[in-house]
Amino acid sequence: MKTTENKGKIHIELGVNNSPPIICSPNVSGIWMDRNELCELFGCYLPEIDKHISALFLTDNFNPIEVSHYHLVVKGKQIEYDMYEFNFEIIAALSFHIHSWQAKLIREWLLEQVVKSERLSVPMDKFKQDYSLN
Repeated sequence: MKTTENKGKIHIELGVNNSPPIICSPNVSGIWMDRNELCELFGCYLPEIDKHISALFLTDNFNPIEVSHYHLVVKGKQIEYDMYEFNFEIIAALSFHIHSWQAKLIREWLLEQVVKSERLSVPMDKFKQDYSLN
């Protein structure tokens, strides 16, 4: 079982002129949030968080071992993951699944971070091709 002491978080804090900045405080271990913290972040109830997390894992785009801290639970003849913390990948994906003003703020913040990032800029001259009409 993995543990996250002093884990990083994301939260929305009302600032001057009621502008809601996103406060991101990553840590060495990354950003990990439990389901209750996700409820606070997205402004919704636990069943909605659980519903959207289940939907994300049904797509097989996320591996529970990589994106969550979990306990293995034996239920009858099956072994299931009891996930209790989720990393930034799931938090970002949830922001596109949940419909709340907090989720919208986080989506906008994520997209802004991508646009501002210099590491993601692609020089277009490498893709320059000559075309001619016959």
